[in-house]
Amino acid sequence: MNFQIMIDEFINAIGRDYVIEDKSYIHEAELTNYKTSASIALVLMPGNTEELRQCILIAKKYKQPVYTVSRGKNWGYGSRVPVTDNNVLIELKRLNRIVDFDEKHAYITVEPGVTFDQVFDFLREKNSELIISSTGGNRNSSMLANALERGIGTGLYAERFSNVCGLEVLLPNGDIIATSFERYGNYKTGKLFRWGLGPTLDGLFSQSNMGIVTKMTLWLMKTPPHLSLIFYKVNDITKLKLVIDELQLMAMEGLVRPTITLYNDIRIITSLVQYPFNQYSPEKTDADELMRQIKQSIPTLGQMVGDWNGEISIRAENEEHAAIQYKIVQERLKNYVEDFTITHTTKEEILKSFQEHYNAKEKNLAQPTLTSFLIKKYTGIPDNAAIRQTYWRKRSPMPADLNPDRDKCGLIWICPVVPFSGEDVLSAIAIIKEVIKKYAFEPAVSLQCTTERCINVIASFCWDREVAGEDEMAEKCYFEVSSLLNEKGYFSYRGSTLAMSKYSSDNNAYDTFVETLKNTIDPDGILSPGRYVAV
Repeated sequence: MNFQIMIDEFINAIGRDYVIEDKSYIHEAELTNYKTSASIALVLMPGNTEELRQCILIAKKYKQPVYTVSRGKNWGYGSRVPVTDNNVLIELKRLNRIVDFDEKHAYITVEPGVTFDQVFDFLREKNSELIISSTGGNRNSSMLANALERGIGTGLYAERFSNVCGLEVLLPNGDIIATSFERYGNYKTGKLFRWGLGPTLDGLFSQSNMGIVTKMTLWLMKTPPHLSLIFYKVNDITKLKLVIDELQLMAMEGLVRPTITLYNDIRIITSLVQYPFNQYSPEKTDADELMRQIKQSIPTLGQMVGDWNGEISIRAENEEHAAIQYKIVQERLKNYVEDFTITHTTKEEILKSFQEHYNAKEKNLAQPTLTSFLIKKYTGIPDNAAIRQTYWRKRSPMPADLNPDRDKCGLIWICPVVPFSGEDVLSAIAIIKEVIKKYAFEPAVSLQCTTERCINVIASFCWDREVAGEDEMAEKCYFEVSSLLNEKGYFSYRGSTLAMSKYSSDNNAYDTFVETLKNTIDPDGILSPGRYVAV
């Protein structure tokens, strides 16, 4: 293949300015939060679906592998780095149109480059009373891509991919298909009814390399008349088991509605401060002891943060209605938890806070109070506060412009799904803590109860990629803890590119079927080779 001839065809298709050969830009795109070796041959930035289609057809013509990303802010999972070597990277950030919106039926249709921040601003400009399910990632990350990766948000629609509809997909052969009723020209419910008629295809394009989703409809939540947020602490690990079992029972009974969330102290503290290297060293200081010392030395943290910290949101008609639900929850949990508190906010206050945030010149303001942070989180105001944890182990001060890839922040996620039972949750936590602490890292753990039946355990640890040997240590830690969790039957709901080559199952027929589908629509294996699917 004559590579320059292919480049010239890309230039003819999308313009010289959007075919990036600059070595410094490509080098930046090859960085993520752990050690990788895959190289990028070229970067393309098409501006619309037809330009993207032409790029795919050119790549197919020359049998050139391409790797697509939306915004590339998939920090801790691989960012923009391909799974295999010598791919052409296609960034979809210029496909950034909001295509459709409906206030009454509460949906928005977006392209891959549309960010959480962009949707928030759009809703404010429309004086909308709808809210998004916020992300713990970057507010300038892709809303569509997070849904395709089955990312978890907040509120009633936390399980994001369960609340999408009507995909438009570009296949590796250049065909464009629509799912659900959108494949009919005169549909009325294409954005309202997920399934359509006949085989449902949406799942084929989530966590896969079967096609490029160029449009997606996401359902939004209505601002409730009254929102109350319950916060509590659990300082006894044996009581955490009882709390989990009681929460599961209340969720099954409909007394509380997912998402229900718990965090350990490491998750919170690493988002607020950096490691005190002037006083402690990871090799000599146990993670739990370090948290105790930090909470003692910073009184506000000691008052605010328990060993485990729970959140429950209550949507109600008014404060009196919320108070009834609050008393029921308090009565059910009072024997197991401490510092049980509640914060109330009205619909009018929420809408006012939306406008204040929208009008603010600088949206990354000072560190929030716990109450303000929770309100922002549960009302869908985009925020970058959680990204601060990636700088926990950095020796240098945190910059104003957070970019964990550029700044060599080490981060990886371990995300097993476990049954909604105290016994299983404690079992998974014990494995995670034991292994991560063995390698002298700090295990940050969140429990996201997205349904009445299971919990997504979202664990991570951070390191400094500029410290010799830490990348290698982190990789060993990751594979050891993942292996032990798998042995117990706790498999991850989302994966990093570090382990994509190891995602075969015990069911060979499943793998064969998926690979047959992939080979049928992409016989040359040009689209994101190795991403979730082995070919």
